Amino acid sequence: MIASRYTSMLPLDPIQAISPALRRTGHVLFTPFRVGRTWKLCATAYLGFASTLFVPWPLLYLAAIPWVPVGFRVFLVVGTLVFTALFFWLYLVFSRLQLAFFDIVVHRGEMVAPAWHRTAPARWRWSLLKAAVGTAISAVVAVPFGEIIVKMVQTLPRLNLAPGHPPDPRLFGAIFGFELCLLLVMGIMLLVGGLLSDFVMPPLALEDAGLAEAFRRLWVFARTSPGQLLGYIAMKFVLFLGGYIGLSVAVNLVLMLVLLVVAVVALLGYVVLHALGVGNNAMLVIGLVIGIPILYGSMFYFMIYGVGILLTFDRAYAAYFLAGRYPLLAEALERSTPAEPLRSPIGMWPPPPPPAPSESQ
Repeated sequence: MIASRYTSMLPLDPIQAISPALRRTGHVLFTPFRVGRTWKLCATAYLGFASTLFVPWPLLYLAAIPWVPVGFRVFLVVGTLVFTALFFWLYLVFSRLQLAFFDIVVHRGEMVAPAWHRTAPARWRWSLLKAAVGTAISAVVAVPFGEIIVKMVQTLPRLNLAPGHPPDPRLFGAIFGFELCLLLVMGIMLLVGGLLSDFVMPPLALEDAGLAEAFRRLWVFARTSPGQLLGYIAMKFVLFLGGYIGLSVAVNLVLMLVLLVVAVVALLGYVVLHALGVGNNAMLVIGLVIGIPILYGSMFYFMIYGVGILLTFDRAYAAYFLAGRYPLLAEALERSTPAEPLRSPIGMWPPPPPPAPSESQ
């Protein structure tokens, strides 16, 4: 996409980028492996992903104004605006974490703070860009979504929802249509946000480039290599879907083991407390007070691990696909991972000449 100093990393196609991305994921999260550090990096990836695009959904509460008593409308408006401002502030924090995590993956950083400061110059351009794009998409879909919701509300009183009678098929049609539209909008937002994160964010974070220059490079790549770009989008969707299914299975298996251990400990605790004369009601309360935090805490803890691994691979995959077309990114990856240079049959530059034979030969 741009010219820079010489790098031996040549462009990789969407399939070739998988292997180095897997290695980079292992290097970033598990070399060295420390439970607290790895979990912190996974949590950083998760929070950064939450800022893919800014969607001002708290403003939806303003749609309830016609049904709110006149005396409470001012409180509703003020509360909604305050909630939206708080939501936007959290989005800005998470957006900076997204920049920082990109820096961590590229430079194999172990701490968030240095990456946070290195990427600070790009924070406003990057965050406000995603806020503008997300708000624009939300504004475009707000009207048709509003009409769908109004029609659903108007249809409910006319449906046969009496107990003992089967529900009207129109109810399922309305719910299915609404969920289908919601998935479509979410897919569009993830696609747009993913393209921005994969191709616009790197120049901003690495060289403090302007938005115009970053979009120019993306346009040049899309115009000169449309097949590679479409193949990358399709492969990324397949990898993300497959990775999500695989990690969901793995996390659920781990949770089953945790629940098994908790069940054994609970059984032993019941036997001990029963021998001490503790009543069943008291044991039930003790079990709920201790068991529920352990259950939900374990779910949250291992979910962050699973999602963090998947998002780290996603970031590394995007970096290696782009690196051969962006030498500054390739140099950063090569400096942080001393390894044999990657070779590709679709390179931008001719392959290097074969080594000269030694004198002994």
